[in-house]
Amino acid sequence: AAFDKTGTITTGRPMLERVLPQPDFDEHTVLQDASSAEVYSSHVLASSVVRAAKQAGYGLLTAASAVENATNGVEATFADETNGRTRTVRVGKPSWVKSFASDLIAASLEAGELASYVAIDDRFAGAIVMRDQVRTEAQTSLHELERLGIERTLMVTGDVAATAHPIAASLGISEVHAECRPSDKVRIVSQVQPRPLI
Repeated sequence: AAFDKTGTITTGRPMLERVLPQPDFDEHTVLQDASSAEVYSSHVLASSVVRAAKQAGYGLLTAASAVENATNGVEATFADETNGRTRTVRVGKPSWVKSFASDLIAASLEAGELASYVAIDDRFAGAIVMRDQVRTEAQTSLHELERLGIERTLMVTGDVAATAHPIAASLGISEVHAECRPSDKVRIVSQVQPRPLI
């Protein structure tokens, strides 16, 4: 049996843990700009970033343009009325954001945490750390599958290993494939033995 993580093993509704702004940036800027860009993302975690900003009382900015880079993140451009300039905000996976902001520093994450990374005008602005909860029925469901004769259980996720491994370990899933793109997931599950695969 192969499982995705976010929204399958976990609830898919992470809660904000902390915002880690870089020098020259503050929590307000990082969270407001990120959430204003994430409005244009279809990723399951984007709505959690938007919700966290709204709960903090931050208004969302209207983008002049926005584009989603599937499986990597979202890029949005905002006009600054005070100086007439625009700024580009990118939010997403560390590898993608780092391709624009080479000064990106990976956040130190606790077990079960995940981070969205934020770049503003090709400078690393900070990380938004969230925690997703394991579904209450996940452990029972995995035990039931084992009782029914499932020989191999694996997690195949787009999340980074530091987020995926602790959750998998807590549920007794020893095989984890992390940082997978959709095509990676298809390739991995197509090769899984024994068959049939759930």
